[in-house]
Amino acid sequence: MSGSLSSIIKRYKENVNNLGENPPDKFIDFLHIIQKYSLTSGHKSDILKFLTELAFGDFASRNGLTSKMREMLTLVLLASMGDTELQLKSHFAGALKAGNTKEELVAALVHASAYMGIPRLFNTLNACKDIISE
Repeated sequence: MSGSLSSIIKRYKENVNNLGENPPDKFIDFLHIIQKYSLTSGHKSDILKFLTELAFGDFASRNGLTSKMREMLTLVLLASMGDTELQLKSHFAGALKAGNTKEELVAALVHASAYMGIPRLFNTLNACKDIISE
């Protein structure tokens, strides 16, 4: 992958603006996330491009799901994967910002526990306990 940081940011902003339903602040600061992982500058650019064009752009701006539904689905999928505590916290918060209630999110996770397993449910609830208890 290639692309200058300015072109990546431009594409990100265009994609976020195309989402329309929720304001851009729904999305976490993706530059901060990349810095958190202490990647080299070349890899940062590649990952920013991937996140911008695919995840935040093409996937997040597709028709068929509301942002609320998309965030709930993302949370449940991350919970089912396991070993995703950091992402669970940010997507739980994002799901709330998208309009879900804590009760709806916990209900979705409890429903999914029949498929993903009780340990994954408990790990998810533990990872998000600070947000849930606010």
